[in-house]
Amino acid sequence: MMIIWIVFHIFVIQMKIIGLSGKSGSGKTTLLNAIREKFTPEEVCILSLDNYYKKRTKQQKDGKGYYNFDLMSSFDWDKVVSNLKQLIAGKEVRKKRYTFNNEARASYLTLRPAQIVVIEGIFIFSHPEIWKLLDYSIIIEAPDQLCRQRRLLRDLKDRNYKEEEILHRFNNHFLPAYRDLVEPFKSKVNLVLYNEEELEIARKVLLGKVASFL
Repeated sequence: MMIIWIVFHIFVIQMKIIGLSGKSGSGKTTLLNAIREKFTPEEVCILSLDNYYKKRTKQQKDGKGYYNFDLMSSFDWDKVVSNLKQLIAGKEVRKKRYTFNNEARASYLTLRPAQIVVIEGIFIFSHPEIWKLLDYSIIIEAPDQLCRQRRLLRDLKDRNYKEEEILHRFNNHFLPAYRDLVEPFKSKVNLVLYNEEELEIARKVLLGKVASFL
């Protein structure tokens, strides 16, 4: 019993918490998929803020009647912090997966403690308790116009939004929130990765940084 406790104690002490933020359309999802492909679940666990959106009925609407998902109040932060602390304590987390535009069909996912926990989401640095828990912090940056175009293509294809709604949300919801809640951290985080047309350099740097913590 003592041996098991010692092994668990060492595991928890060595666990590293990496925070990953970035613009919508910056290539963050592609880079996260690269992490999933490179490392095993025992090495890296990814906790995504997207799975903590409150129900659509609890989201605020703007003056045009569009739901604004780019507010701090859009997320269940208590649950985010609770689940992150569970992983830090070596406990498994079972969480309902958020499905855009179809909450009723959401499945469940299981998150297990790993040597590295990556918590990712655009606004994670703005939550003081999460910021304090991080061992390392990264922002993925890209030009606004490129991000706007990428998000337009994604939402037209994957989320069945109309072009007018996509551009309205990006310009009037996302960008102001990003300026207020993320950009102030660019001078505070450990690493800012710039991703324009070529993602390979950013991918190599990110994977190398994650590997350095193992």
